[in-house]
Amino acid sequence: MISFLVRRIAIGVVTLMLITFIIFGLIRNMPGTPITMDLQDPEVQFSEERIAQLEAAYGLDKPWPLAYVHWLGNAVQGDLGRSYKQKIGVTRVIYDRLGPTLLLSVPSLFLAFLLSIPLGIYAGANAGSTNERILSTILYMLYSLPSFVAALFLQLWLAVYWEWFPLEGIQSNNHNSLSSANQIFDYLWHAFLPVICLTYGSLAYDSRFVRANLQEVLRQDYIRTAKAKGLSPRRVMWEHAFRNTLIPFVTLVGLTLPTLVSGSVIIEGIFSWPGMGLELLQSISERDYPVVMGITLVYSVMTLISQLLADVFYAVVDPRVRLDNN
Repeated sequence: MISFLVRRIAIGVVTLMLITFIIFGLIRNMPGTPITMDLQDPEVQFSEERIAQLEAAYGLDKPWPLAYVHWLGNAVQGDLGRSYKQKIGVTRVIYDRLGPTLLLSVPSLFLAFLLSIPLGIYAGANAGSTNERILSTILYMLYSLPSFVAALFLQLWLAVYWEWFPLEGIQSNNHNSLSSANQIFDYLWHAFLPVICLTYGSLAYDSRFVRANLQEVLRQDYIRTAKAKGLSPRRVMWEHAFRNTLIPFVTLVGLTLPTLVSGSVIIEGIFSWPGMGLELLQSISERDYPVVMGITLVYSVMTLISQLLADVFYAVVDPRVRLDNN
């Protein structure tokens, strides 16, 4: 176990450095800089001397590989820099945006896993039946429908035409004047449509994943042996097939952990939800390099940790897997 963890952590560190190096190079070679973004405002005027001072302060006067080394050295010490636009630490920016993202991602992941397992089990156990075909068709249609398209339709019908839910944002204009209970309801009311958009796609995929694995398990020899021993169909399903179906599902759960902090950039942008996804979009458009790199670092670390946990979980739930052989 220890040697496995050491190898995976070492590979993860190298991968993380490559990811951040590539992203840093890409954003530094995009047209425009924080200074040119400011100069687009007609009211902002900088002298050449002031521009040179700002370039030195932002580290834009150095080649981007050297600037990356400087950023990496600070990041290793826990310093992600300061936002060019907000004039506060990047860590504070991420902390302020993490809560709204979790308000969307946690319920959506919970609902997707809670509903996908029974739906997938039902579809796999009743393969070929009329109800299963209807259910599989609906799930396939949901999986094929892009979330940003569904978001626009939900906004149009439920927010604009029927006015059941707010169009965008995280709170109402009178939020501060509400009681504590009503403030919580106000957050949930605004989060309803984004959560639906984040949930249905994962629900469709996870359900089909469980269905496919269950059908594969039901074709195994030990299932036929259990049936030949006279065990009831319910006992065969829940004591033999179901438990083995969840083994690859555990890996899928581990790989979805990064979505807890990443959320959905597109959905947050459509609903103007003040999470990390929207902050990333705004930071890219403003060429706010430290914030872009800070959020990218968080996403990358979560992804690598989730892959490591998925491997460990898989070995725990399936004794046939030995970490020393990976």
